[in-house]
Amino acid sequence: MRSVYLSARGYDSHFQEDSVGQNGPGGIITKVGLDTFVDPRLSGGKMNSLTREKGEDLIKLVEWQGETYLFYKRPMISTCVLSCSTADEKGNVTTEKELTPTGLSMAISCKTNGGRVIVQVKRYTQAGTLNSRMVTIPHIFVDHVVLEKPEHRLFRQFPEWGLTELNPAWTGEIRVPLETLKPMPHGLEKVAARVALECITPGSVVNFGFGLPSSVMYIACTEENMMDLVTSALEIGIIGGVPGIEQQFALCTNADAVIPSDYMFDNIWGGGIDHAFLSFGEIDEYGNVNVSRFGNAIIGPGGFIDISHNAKNLCFLGTFTSGVVEADCAQGQLKIRKDGTVLKFKKRVQEITFNSRRALSYGERRIRVATERALFEVTEDGLILTKIAPGIDLEKDILEKMEFRPLISRDLKTLDHRIYRPEPIGIREKLLAERDEQKDSRP
Repeated sequence: MRSVYLSARGYDSHFQEDSVGQNGPGGIITKVGLDTFVDPRLSGGKMNSLTREKGEDLIKLVEWQGETYLFYKRPMISTCVLSCSTADEKGNVTTEKELTPTGLSMAISCKTNGGRVIVQVKRYTQAGTLNSRMVTIPHIFVDHVVLEKPEHRLFRQFPEWGLTELNPAWTGEIRVPLETLKPMPHGLEKVAARVALECITPGSVVNFGFGLPSSVMYIACTEENMMDLVTSALEIGIIGGVPGIEQQFALCTNADAVIPSDYMFDNIWGGGIDHAFLSFGEIDEYGNVNVSRFGNAIIGPGGFIDISHNAKNLCFLGTFTSGVVEADCAQGQLKIRKDGTVLKFKKRVQEITFNSRRALSYGERRIRVATERALFEVTEDGLILTKIAPGIDLEKDILEKMEFRPLISRDLKTLDHRIYRPEPIGIREKLLAERDEQKDSRP
């Protein structure tokens, strides 16, 4: 959920009219989050015994115009620390060498609350030398400017990313040929991403979540020649281009445009996403998803609740089990030699981050679950198994690895054998042919 001042709202969210005070609205009311763990009827977002016993109720259930909403109290931000590029002597700031231009809304929210805004920059310049159109945070919203030292730069602090310098293709200074991007190694995760790739509709605006879902767009762009068929719109504000995978998720190559993250959430809340590909940690027989809590480990939802509530179509993506899995998936079929010990298809999820029945109640939308060995459809009757991988034993490799027995389609199909080969699968031609068939079948 966002912790910044919300400047615009989607079709089902509104300012809480009677909470507008001297420094702006006291919060918003929205349907986003109903029947998930942030709903006060479940846990109200309270993550431990201390917050449950003594914590403030930051989220409340309210009735507005005869419908049920959640009220989210506006957080009172007292300090804001931002990473930017250039600052002049007055404190005007630019973000030309940043991955995204996020910062202005947070700075305004902090300043209107009487807080301090601290900006770290890579360089100083003389007052009056910055192009006014390049200034993303004006000096009236900045209190302190700090010049970063080389050893404090982002990539020096995260050596596990395997990076040492900022690639100018990530900041829009240059564009690179797609042939220079390395293909994703063939394995179970790539196979799962390929299964999900079949869920894309040509011409869609698509959101991809962190982790395995980002591989879907990476494969589509680098191996399947689909950059002209779909446009990515990531929650961090990146539109188009090739998003990085895993820890390099925010490092997008050849983006079409980059906007502030809060503007992208305005687009998401307004229903501007056709398809969203999101991870799942646990999923139950109804299609409820948990990505936010596992045992005592609190992961948090990030933008997951906002995106899953508002996207027109959803595909939850992950490997079928967790743990060490040994499998052969390069000869046109899938053979599991050793399976993971952690089951992800649960009778009940530990925490509901996505409520399938609530999502389905908002009208026509398609919700699917893609793994390396099976594709499911989420319906009002529960989870339906629609496709399985060639070479998979339905009982041993799927049903015995679930805490519940899903519904099984009478027309159970086999996934395309090309998914399980190292070379590109030619999904572009298949999707275009399916689109043309749908056009021809219309009256």
